[in-house]
Amino acid sequence: MIYNKLFLNIIIRVSIITLNCAGIAYSLFRFGDWLLTLNLLALLALQLYLLVRSVNRTNYDLELFFSALENNDLSFSFKNKPVAPSHQKLLQRMNMMKEKINGLRRENEKQYHYFKALVENVGVGLMVCQSDGTVELFNEAGRRILGIPSITTLDQLDQYFEHLSDNLINTPSGQQIMMRLKILNNPVPISFKVNDYRFFDQPVRLISFQNIKNELDEQELESWQKLIRVLTHEIMNSTGPITSSIDTILEFLTDEDTGEVKKIEQITQNTVQDVLQGVSIIKERSLGLSEFVQNFRSLTMLPKIKPAKFSVEGLFNHIPFLFADEINSRKIEVEILVLPKNLELVADRKLIEQVIINLIHNSIDAVTNVAKKQICMKAFSDLNKHIVFQVIDNGKGITQELIDTIFVPFFTTKPNGSGIGLTLSREIMKLHGGTIKAFSEPGKETVFTLRF
Repeated sequence: MIYNKLFLNIIIRVSIITLNCAGIAYSLFRFGDWLLTLNLLALLALQLYLLVRSVNRTNYDLELFFSALENNDLSFSFKNKPVAPSHQKLLQRMNMMKEKINGLRRENEKQYHYFKALVENVGVGLMVCQSDGTVELFNEAGRRILGIPSITTLDQLDQYFEHLSDNLINTPSGQQIMMRLKILNNPVPISFKVNDYRFFDQPVRLISFQNIKNELDEQELESWQKLIRVLTHEIMNSTGPITSSIDTILEFLTDEDTGEVKKIEQITQNTVQDVLQGVSIIKERSLGLSEFVQNFRSLTMLPKIKPAKFSVEGLFNHIPFLFADEINSRKIEVEILVLPKNLELVADRKLIEQVIINLIHNSIDAVTNVAKKQICMKAFSDLNKHIVFQVIDNGKGITQELIDTIFVPFFTTKPNGSGIGLTLSREIMKLHGGTIKAFSEPGKETVFTLRF
């Protein structure tokens, strides 16, 4: 609408100027009247002046408007300005645009102060830094957790904690690391998580961190409680029969009335047989207790890893040969998927093979009562370029109540199980800086995932 009115205004002015020029030419060559010609020339000059002034006024107001926007100065106003009606419409639209921009600015400032208050009062430490190490944001919780004042560059952290900036810079995006930092002369476990983003085409790194001492203390206490329960259960299973057998032997070899040891002639062949049976029970449970202690030692005395690069497909193809008899006799379908085929891993092959053997052994037991027995070994790289192994079976599965307990030392659901296979597997993965997790839908699928 504004454009149409301005266009019509200019057309009218140009048309009048054109008619005026035609009138000057007509009067000069038709009548030769210089006085009329001079009046028409004066009128033409006035019309040209009004046209130029109108155009310049529009250009001036537009220049003022865009310059103010460029300099973030919205204090100007075009109200109550004596101009033509068509130009007044343009000024009204510019005033409306200014008010809308002011409204958006106020809304952005409101959101900025809201998010700033939120960031400053959140309980997690937050730090945002640019690719050159410049720190754009370092909230109050972060300063309180680390016990340091505000910083402007990431390398200033090294004044308080050695090599901390290098660790935060070199940590891949999406990864979480735990470090023990000496804060106020006390070692404190701090969990850092790093994520990379792009804001307005500028790469930034968001670092969030928090003190996890309480969480670790709770987990450690819970782990000790679970371990003590299992140790108590296993020890009582062995010492109970031993104590009972000793009491029985004492009854056989002592007089019931006097409590004195029986004489040789009072001991019958049946008594000797009962004593020997009791001694056998004591020996059996003593060996079981000794085996239990040996298994416990194996968890606390893991060997040092000897990492080397090896083919994942070669490792997977070797596993079925170790279980060839059981796989063939039970008619188990074993599938191996390695993507890409030339996938390689740097790790201690013998220890990783032991982990896979433990998982395959469990899967073979799990599919015993399944009609179509299936076990799958998969290996691939995830989105973070981490190598992932998975052992999947369609066996009976693990209930949700037990899924968090299967890695507890000596916990087992098998009658003849030792309960250290999965615990040992988890410790081996920890030695490699990796994790092992279990997911199960009973009767459908059980997946053990190793992530390096």
